[in-house]
Amino acid sequence: MPRPILPERSEWLEPYWAAWMLAYSAQPAQTTGPFHPASRPAADPSPALACFMTFFMRYAWPHPLAWAMLDRCYKIEPTSAGARAAPLAWAEWALYQVSGDVTRLADRYPLLCRRMQPVQPTTFSGWSPIALAQWDKELESLLKIGRTVGASEEDERRFAAGIRDVVRAIDALWDPHSGFFYRKQVHAQSGLMDISGLWPLLMDLDAQRTDRLVKRLTSPNHFWRLHPVPSLAASHPDFAAEGSRSCHVTFQNNWAIAEGLRRAERHDVAHELAIRHLDAVAAIFRETERLWPSYAPDRPTPNFADDSADAVMLAGLSCIGQLIESAMGIGVEASANRVVWQLREAGSLGIEKLRYGNNEVDLRVVDEEGQGRIVRVQCLHEFQLEIVTPSTTYLELVPAGRHDYALTHLDRTDVDL
Repeated sequence: MPRPILPERSEWLEPYWAAWMLAYSAQPAQTTGPFHPASRPAADPSPALACFMTFFMRYAWPHPLAWAMLDRCYKIEPTSAGARAAPLAWAEWALYQVSGDVTRLADRYPLLCRRMQPVQPTTFSGWSPIALAQWDKELESLLKIGRTVGASEEDERRFAAGIRDVVRAIDALWDPHSGFFYRKQVHAQSGLMDISGLWPLLMDLDAQRTDRLVKRLTSPNHFWRLHPVPSLAASHPDFAAEGSRSCHVTFQNNWAIAEGLRRAERHDVAHELAIRHLDAVAAIFRETERLWPSYAPDRPTPNFADDSADAVMLAGLSCIGQLIESAMGIGVEASANRVVWQLREAGSLGIEKLRYGNNEVDLRVVDEEGQGRIVRVQCLHEFQLEIVTPSTTYLELVPAGRHDYALTHLDRTDVDL
């Protein structure tokens, strides 16, 4: 597993390894350990749960744990309701970013296409913004997979048309007055904002809509609470500071919103969201020695009203995925043999045993007196390293072996990305 180096945020590491323990066990029958004792994930998780777990379990590559949960989904009839509701293509594409395994993509593509039976535009009536955003990601991922494995033009036209239908459906849920997506028009009239309206950040929104959603997200009057991001805005009449069955902070929502922010190139907000969320989870872990299904938005406590059996299994979305991708800002693209590091944290930090494709990379940045920030890199094979800071972007083609680079002197011309 990757080993984060966080000397100034070491409190994040216990939840990180606890989340890996949960993913590895997948059948916690004991009543003690780093999870809510009332949370007993099913031995055979739902396809949706298995897919969302893959978004962080992929970092176990090349261990079979990386794809074990995803492979369970193919044992279910692909056109069943459970399989169709799962983000299977999205998860496969995410796994491919780490594995670079084109053979697997080509093998799975026909099965993925089979479950995507034609959906009429009228079918989207009554769909929530969350459902539409997930369906959009499925179709987009199928397009990318198809282009990678050389699918037919017919498939390309079919999935592109599906995306256009989803975009029309999500447009109908946008309220230009309040700058938010609502489940129903009556909710827009009442200003009943919930987390569903932020999930379309995962889609290709225009800059104006993105900015307005980010404004709502980062407003303390709505979602930027002590522990972001609650399922109901603070302005909602059912908002509960201590948490409730309908008002809570979950790993899945936080990860999805951060993923959308990164897609929209709002890495600054994704970074701040990850820090606030991970700090809150870590503080409660220190007190309770457990990960919980959900948390209270305005109290430094778990959401004691939530006794869901499976939600805690998604802890890795935040404690692993969000930590690596948004808090540390590290992204891998195995097919391009590239690591992109959105470096926003000051001080020393890094990661060891980051594996993708057939490579293994160690990255660390340290402050050296008189030399500034030094990036220390060790890798099995040559790779492209892109470091993005708030002020500039550095590119380096890193040879195999161990190397030190002064951040201000990294070559920005020898790699054409």
